[in-house]
Amino acid sequence: MKTQTSQKVLEQVRSALDGPCGVPDGARVLVAWSGGPDSTVLAWACLELAKRERIHPVLVHVHHGLRAQSDAEVQHVRRLATQMGSTVHIAYLHMQPGSGTQARARKLRYTTFQEIAAEQGCSHIFTGHTFDDQAETALMRVLRGTGIRGVRGVLRKGDDGRARPLLDVRREQIDAVLQELGVPAVRDPSNHDMRYLRTRIRHKTLPELESFEPGITNRLVALTQEAQQLWPRLSASIEDIQTNRPLSVHDLLNLPALTHGPLLERWLNTTVARQHVEAIVDFAARNPVPGSSISTAGAHTIFRLGEFLIAGPRSGEPDIAQQFEHLVPLGVERLKNCTPPARYLRSKWTAFSEGYNRRVSERFRKIGVPPMLRRHWPVLVDPSGRKKICGEPGVPFPEGMFNMYDMFLCH
Repeated sequence: MKTQTSQKVLEQVRSALDGPCGVPDGARVLVAWSGGPDSTVLAWACLELAKRERIHPVLVHVHHGLRAQSDAEVQHVRRLATQMGSTVHIAYLHMQPGSGTQARARKLRYTTFQEIAAEQGCSHIFTGHTFDDQAETALMRVLRGTGIRGVRGVLRKGDDGRARPLLDVRREQIDAVLQELGVPAVRDPSNHDMRYLRTRIRHKTLPELESFEPGITNRLVALTQEAQQLWPRLSASIEDIQTNRPLSVHDLLNLPALTHGPLLERWLNTTVARQHVEAIVDFAARNPVPGSSISTAGAHTIFRLGEFLIAGPRSGEPDIAQQFEHLVPLGVERLKNCTPPARYLRSKWTAFSEGYNRRVSERFRKIGVPPMLRRHWPVLVDPSGRKKICGEPGVPFPEGMFNMYDMFLCH
């Protein structure tokens, strides 16, 4: 029997599906059900909506194999599913304990959900994140130095099919629904383990903040909503940024500071903490010597070449020819079709890919070519095999090619 709170929560879930979650009528959806309070209320609400054929839920419980009570939790969700007139699919992961257990479990769990969703023909994966989870996520990410992308918090609808129908529901509503319906829920002991930052925020930091700044939970959630509204416009301003391409220093420095984090994350294809964002921007603004570098997030080394930043591996050099192939012909294959200047018609263009010695290195140093560019640098080879380095007196750049001194500021 539905009472006032349970009816309100059911209406909140239905509104979320109709609106921000964008779930069509009759959709087959996977419901991630741990057996805890939030996911149990979500499972109940989805089964109620199934009676009206609004959705067709597939309940899925993951047994990680990490805790002694996991077997009892499987029996609990099976018994409760039967009481609610449904069944539950159990996925066994057989994980081993170790460092980063929560992060590993979360990653493997979502991978499992995606696989089962594909097998069952589910268009969405529902998880039980609530209003309070959103506030905790926002505060946790701010404490860790996130930018605007992280402040968005948990998205109602993700690009990977995940949806969170409970994001407008408060935790006290969850507890009230369980009490009204007389439905038991599993209590995960790790949710009270103060070694985890989220647990400390949930049980200590946020309650203390609420005690002397009432309403801070609401304001944190409002902040995530503002960030979500701003994100599409910000994202559109950096949509031309590509991984494995040089990044224009001018473009980076002339965009608003709030775009720097998202831009660098898109460019490096990894999460970039605020301190790394600031270090990269400072490195770009300092106009260092061509070929200078700094180490940063995601096992990357960032190199400076003139008006460009190049992302390379932690050790070794980046593939300059591949990164610049859309701008300038670097390397033997691109240069061999270039026409030599009139005074060197018997010579051929190639790249100085071999034949290094101290004297050659000194020739490159005198004309300002950084070491990382030298094996790609254009040279003229005469019939006797002698090489004239582009940029030396009397040796122009290949016809139709950008002046690489202007491009890389090697002089």
